[in-house]
Amino acid sequence: MKYCLALEVQRVPLIDNPSALLRYLRATMAFEKTERLRVLFLNSSNGLLRDEVVSYGTVDGTPVITRHIITRALEIGARYLILAHNHPSGSLRPSQDDLRSTKELVQAARHLDICVYDHVIVSAFGSCSLREQGLL
Repeated sequence: MKYCLALEVQRVPLIDNPSALLRYLRATMAFEKTERLRVLFLNSSNGLLRDEVVSYGTVDGTPVITRHIITRALEIGARYLILAHNHPSGSLRPSQDDLRSTKELVQAARHLDICVYDHVIVSAFGSCSLREQGLL
């Protein structure tokens, strides 16, 4: 099933198909026992260039390393980024650290003409888009 969902997100512009994106993210990370941060690197047509787990954390946190993410985006030639991380606790509420680190990344990326399109939190109980919540 994960393979089929991966094929789906490779074929469609992800920004235009949030339901495919959410299905893929939930299937690939919602049930992990520790937090991990995944970045989807997109081209200027919103097509998926790469999907990488950039950080592994603990049961209640994972670091967002702005410098590493920006460097990878430049290496890959990404124009848009979608961040996603899981909450093993099941909570869909973004933490203050989630909001702070996302804001820092958005500001750093903006200077290099890279758009952080969304940051999605996934859990076994659903997902939360910071963009949809007006937090991005």
